[in-house]
Amino acid sequence: MPICTQCGENNPDGTSRCIKCGVTIGGQLRARQDAKRSNIASTFTILFRIAMAVVVILLVIPAYKFAGTTYFRYRLNTVKEAAMKSCGGPITESMYPNQKEQINKCMDTDETLIKAQDDYTGFTKGKP
Repeated sequence: MPICTQCGENNPDGTSRCIKCGVTIGGQLRARQDAKRSNIASTFTILFRIAMAVVVILLVIPAYKFAGTTYFRYRLNTVKEAAMKSCGGPITESMYPNQKEQINKCMDTDETLIKAQDDYTGFTKGKP
């Protein structure tokens, strides 16, 4: 027995209009079904968006870490090569020990190299 949502009257089955107020009953049933479908669609949309956010987070964080580590490693190697050249390097086996020591001391005090090492270590948290 359909119940009229307008006036609350119980109507006999098969009636298309409320016997008390005359409102179309079929339209009310369709409206309820449409509202249910809309709620279901909204729920699926929200769940889909949450799932996509999780997937993005799971992909973006490792990609960021990989790209950052690669960049800082490249920068450290580039700065290390430049510091080696400016300090009189590269160090070879044929060099005297005092020459190697001088180059190493020079590199240990190179501010650009120290900053690049700190940046790399800070980003990777000490991981090689």
